[in-house]
Amino acid sequence: MASIKALLQLGALHEHGGHNERALEVYDQACTLDPDMESTPRSAIHLLTALGRTDEARQRARHLKNRLNTLGVTPSPETQTVLQQLNSPSNRPDRPIAPYRT
Repeated sequence: MASIKALLQLGALHEHGGHNERALEVYDQACTLDPDMESTPRSAIHLLTALGRTDEARQRARHLKNRLNTLGVTPSPETQTVLQQLNSPSNRPDRPIAPYRT
C-alpha cells in the first residue's frame, strides 16, 4: 500500500511539473500493482480529462466502473465527482452536423 501511495505522489509531482505522459505512466504502474485501488485509475482519468483526452478517459472510466461493479463496491464520492466531470457538457463530444439539404 505504501508503494502505491508513493507512486501516486510521484505521479502528482510529474503532473504538477507538466510531465503529463510520465505522470500517466506512473499512475499506470500503480494500477498494475493494485488494480482494485480506486484512486489510481481515478488519478489517470482526472489527468486525461484535464488534457482533453476524453475518449481515453471514458474508456478508463468504463473499466473502473466495471471493476467496482465486479467487486460490489460503490464508487467513492471523489470518484463520482471525477466521473461527473468527465460527463459534463464541456467534455461531451460534439454531435456531427447534419449535411445541409435544400
